[in-house]
Amino acid sequence: VRLSYTGANLQRGLGHVVQANWESGFALAFEHLLNLGHRRIGFYGHGCPNPDANPEFPHYQLMIRTLFESVKCELAPDASLLFIHGHPDESVRDRRVEEALTGGARPTAVFAESDFKATFFIKVARRLGVKLPDDLSMVGYYDTPWAEAYDLDSVSVNPAALAAAAVKLLKTDDPNRHIVMVEPRLVIR
Repeated sequence: VRLSYTGANLQRGLGHVVQANWESGFALAFEHLLNLGHRRIGFYGHGCPNPDANPEFPHYQLMIRTLFESVKCELAPDASLLFIHGHPDESVRDRRVEEALTGGARPTAVFAESDFKATFFIKVARRLGVKLPDDLSMVGYYDTPWAEAYDLDSVSVNPAALAAAAVKLLKTDDPNRHIVMVEPRLVIR
């Protein structure tokens, strides 16, 4: 039986890999927000209790910042990126969102690393009287039913293409390991 993995198994060297190209997806989101004229963009995600204590976090944050810098250099060199850290505890998470939305350098747009996390941000923004998209633009990731329910622009990981690529790999007799990166697409609502 041939196995086809997605996502996390890319680095483990196990079986074939099919995954969405997250770098392209994040770039799509940043480009979209910059093209809308936003220059203070927040990135909302990574809900670990203490991001500084997570050994993977600085690398993840550096990758996102580097990607943002490469996207903004041609579109908007003056744009800035603010990291807004989620948290598993609702009160801490909400406080962090409130601080981001009421601080002096409030973002005019936010890219959330998932549609589900975007819903937390949207709930706090609405409670504070922030109107979306008039006062704040948001983009989510994965294009889930939450994106549709909240009328949220979102990056789709292109599940039909992921499934087709996985099925194709499952049918192959090639013993070599294959890694297939599927290009995501931006869904604008």
